[in-house]
Amino acid sequence: LSKNFNASQKQLEVALADLSVYEADFYKRLIDSNLRDTALAAVPKRKITESVFKKALVFSENEKMTIGTALTQFSKTKQKQLLQTVKDGFTNNQSIPELTKAINDVVLTKQIYQATALARTLIQQVVTHSREALYDNNRDVIQSVRWGSVLDGRTTPECQALDGQIMDIDSSIQPGFH
Repeated sequence: LSKNFNASQKQLEVALADLSVYEADFYKRLIDSNLRDTALAAVPKRKITESVFKKALVFSENEKMTIGTALTQFSKTKQKQLLQTVKDGFTNNQSIPELTKAINDVVLTKQIYQATALARTLIQQVVTHSREALYDNNRDVIQSVRWGSVLDGRTTPECQALDGQIMDIDSSIQPGFH
Protein backbone atom coordinates (compact mmCIF):
# COMPACT_ATOMS: atom_id res chain seq x y z
CA LEU A 1 0.00 0.00 0.00
CA SER A 2 2.77 2.40 0.99
CA LYS A 3 4.70 1.64 -2.22
CA ASN A 4 1.64 2.49 -4.32
CA PHE A 5 1.12 5.79 -2.53
CA ASN A 6 4.84 6.63 -2.84
CA ALA A 7 4.85 5.80 -6.55
CA SER A 8 1.75 7.94 -7.09
CA GLN A 9 3.34 10.79 -5.13
CA LYS A 10 6.48 10.67 -7.30
CA GLN A 11 4.37 10.70 -10.48
CA LEU A 12 2.42 13.68 -9.18
CA GLU A 13 5.61 15.54 -8.27
CA VAL A 14 6.97 14.99 -11.81
CA ALA A 15 3.67 16.23 -13.28
CA LEU A 16 3.71 19.31 -11.03
CA ALA A 17 7.32 20.04 -12.03
CA ASP A 18 6.33 19.80 -15.71
CA LEU A 19 3.36 22.09 -15.05
CA SER A 20 5.59 24.65 -13.32
CA VAL A 21 7.96 24.80 -16.31
CA TYR A 22 5.02 25.05 -18.73
CA GLU A 23 3.41 27.86 -16.71
CA ALA A 24 6.61 29.91 -16.52
CA ASP A 25 7.11 29.52 -20.28
CA PHE A 26 3.44 30.36 -20.96
CA TYR A 27 3.65 33.61 -18.97
CA LYS A 28 6.99 34.46 -20.59
CA ARG A 29 5.43 34.12 -24.05
CA LEU A 30 2.35 36.07 -22.96
CA ILE A 31 4.40 38.96 -21.59
CA ASP A 32 6.88 38.85 -24.51
CA SER A 33 3.97 39.28 -26.95
CA ASN A 34 3.21 42.64 -25.29
CA LEU A 35 6.79 43.93 -25.11
CA ARG A 36 8.16 45.97 -27.99
CA ASP A 37 11.93 46.22 -27.70
CA THR A 38 12.89 43.51 -25.26
CA ALA A 39 12.20 39.91 -24.34
CA LEU A 40 12.12 38.27 -20.96
CA ALA A 41 14.90 35.93 -19.94
CA ALA A 42 13.80 32.32 -19.72
CA VAL A 43 13.92 30.81 -16.25
CA PRO A 44 16.06 27.66 -15.94
CA LYS A 45 13.94 24.57 -15.19
CA ARG A 46 15.93 23.85 -12.02
CA LYS A 47 15.22 27.34 -10.66
CA ILE A 48 11.49 27.03 -11.35
CA THR A 49 11.11 23.61 -9.76
CA GLU A 50 13.21 24.62 -6.73
CA SER A 51 11.00 27.65 -6.25
CA VAL A 52 7.83 25.61 -6.54
CA PHE A 53 8.87 22.74 -4.29
CA LYS A 54 10.68 24.73 -1.59
CA LYS A 55 8.11 27.44 -0.99
CA ALA A 56 5.36 26.70 1.50
CA LEU A 57 1.79 25.93 0.56
CA VAL A 58 -0.60 27.94 2.67
CA PHE A 59 -3.63 25.96 3.83
CA SER A 60 -4.55 28.32 6.63
CA GLU A 61 -2.95 30.93 8.88
CA ASN A 62 -1.38 28.22 11.05
CA GLU A 63 -0.92 25.45 8.48
CA LYS A 64 1.91 25.86 6.00
CA MET A 65 4.00 23.11 4.38
CA THR A 66 5.88 22.27 1.21
CA ILE A 67 4.28 20.33 -1.63
CA GLY A 68 6.27 17.21 -0.73
CA THR A 69 5.18 17.39 2.91
CA ALA A 70 1.53 17.93 1.92
CA LEU A 71 1.57 14.92 -0.41
CA THR A 72 3.30 12.71 2.15
CA GLN A 73 0.87 13.74 4.88
CA PHE A 74 -2.11 13.16 2.57
CA SER A 75 -0.97 9.65 1.61
CA LYS A 76 -0.11 8.66 5.20
CA THR A 77 -3.52 9.85 6.39
CA LYS A 78 -5.27 7.91 3.62
CA GLN A 79 -3.30 4.75 4.44
CA LYS A 80 -4.25 5.03 8.14
CA GLN A 81 -7.92 5.59 7.30
CA LEU A 82 -7.97 2.58 4.98
CA LEU A 83 -6.27 0.30 7.52
CA GLN A 84 -8.56 1.47 10.33
CA THR A 85 -11.65 0.81 8.22
CA VAL A 86 -10.42 -2.74 7.48
CA LYS A 87 -9.61 -3.34 11.17
CA ASP A 88 -13.04 -2.07 12.23
CA GLY A 89 -14.72 -4.30 9.66
CA PHE A 90 -12.80 -7.34 10.87
CA THR A 91 -13.52 -6.54 14.54
CA ASN A 92 -17.24 -6.11 13.77
CA ASN A 93 -17.40 -9.33 11.69
CA GLN A 94 -18.42 -7.48 8.55
CA SER A 95 -18.83 -9.46 5.36
CA ILE A 96 -16.72 -8.61 2.31
CA PRO A 97 -19.58 -6.64 0.68
CA GLU A 98 -20.14 -4.74 3.95
CA LEU A 99 -16.43 -4.02 4.28
CA THR A 100 -16.27 -2.90 0.66
CA LYS A 101 -19.13 -0.48 1.27
CA ALA A 102 -17.47 0.81 4.46
CA ILE A 103 -14.21 1.44 2.62
CA ASN A 104 -16.07 3.21 -0.15
CA ASP A 105 -18.21 5.30 2.22
CA VAL A 106 -15.59 6.19 4.81
CA VAL A 107 -12.35 6.43 2.87
CA LEU A 108 -12.97 6.88 -0.82
CA THR A 109 -15.80 9.44 -0.59
CA LYS A 110 -13.80 11.57 1.83
CA GLN A 111 -10.66 11.02 -0.19
CA ILE A 112 -12.21 12.38 -3.39
CA TYR A 113 -13.26 15.60 -1.65
CA GLN A 114 -9.89 16.01 0.09
CA ALA A 115 -7.93 15.11 -3.04
CA THR A 116 -9.88 17.69 -5.03
CA ALA A 117 -9.13 20.39 -2.45
CA LEU A 118 -5.46 19.40 -2.38
CA ALA A 119 -5.29 19.40 -6.19
CA ARG A 120 -6.77 22.91 -6.36
CA THR A 121 -4.26 24.15 -3.80
CA LEU A 122 -1.31 22.44 -5.48
CA ILE A 123 -2.13 23.77 -8.94
CA GLN A 124 -2.78 27.30 -7.67
CA GLN A 125 0.52 27.29 -5.80
CA VAL A 126 2.49 25.83 -8.74
CA VAL A 127 1.11 28.53 -11.05
CA THR A 128 1.82 31.29 -8.51
CA HIS A 129 5.38 30.16 -7.75
CA SER A 130 6.14 29.64 -11.46
CA ARG A 131 5.09 33.23 -12.18
CA GLU A 132 7.13 34.48 -9.23
CA ALA A 133 10.22 32.68 -10.56
CA LEU A 134 9.69 34.39 -13.93
CA TYR A 135 9.27 37.79 -12.26
CA ASP A 136 12.33 37.27 -10.06
CA ASN A 137 14.41 36.29 -13.08
CA ASN A 138 13.32 39.44 -14.95
CA ARG A 139 13.35 42.18 -12.31
CA ASP A 140 15.01 44.53 -14.78
CA VAL A 141 11.89 44.38 -16.98
CA ILE A 142 9.00 43.56 -14.61
CA GLN A 143 8.40 45.85 -11.66
CA SER A 144 4.66 45.44 -11.17
CA VAL A 145 1.81 43.12 -12.09
CA ARG A 146 -1.96 43.43 -12.40
CA TRP A 147 -3.88 41.23 -9.98
CA GLY A 148 -6.37 38.97 -11.75
CA SER A 149 -8.92 37.07 -9.69
CA VAL A 150 -11.19 34.33 -10.99
CA LEU A 151 -14.53 35.83 -10.13
CA ASP A 152 -16.77 32.90 -9.28
CA GLY A 153 -18.67 31.54 -6.30
CA ARG A 154 -15.49 30.48 -4.48
CA THR A 155 -13.69 33.82 -4.79
CA THR A 156 -13.14 35.46 -1.42
CA PRO A 157 -14.15 39.09 -0.83
CA GLU A 158 -10.43 39.92 -0.38
CA CYS A 159 -9.58 38.58 -3.85
CA GLN A 160 -12.63 40.26 -5.41
CA ALA A 161 -11.43 43.61 -4.04
CA LEU A 162 -7.89 43.07 -5.40
CA ASP A 163 -9.02 42.15 -8.91
CA GLY A 164 -7.50 44.52 -11.47
CA GLN A 165 -5.21 46.35 -9.05
CA ILE A 166 -1.59 46.93 -10.04
CA MET A 167 0.89 45.72 -7.44
CA ASP A 168 4.64 45.93 -7.05
CA ILE A 169 6.19 42.46 -7.52
CA ASP A 170 7.71 42.79 -4.05
CA SER A 171 4.32 43.40 -2.46
CA SER A 172 3.60 41.31 0.61
CA ILE A 173 0.19 40.54 -0.85
CA GLN A 174 0.57 37.74 -3.37
CA PRO A 175 -1.92 35.19 -4.72
CA GLY A 176 -2.46 32.46 -2.19
CA PHE A 177 -2.05 34.92 0.70
CA HIS A 178 -4.98 33.54 2.69
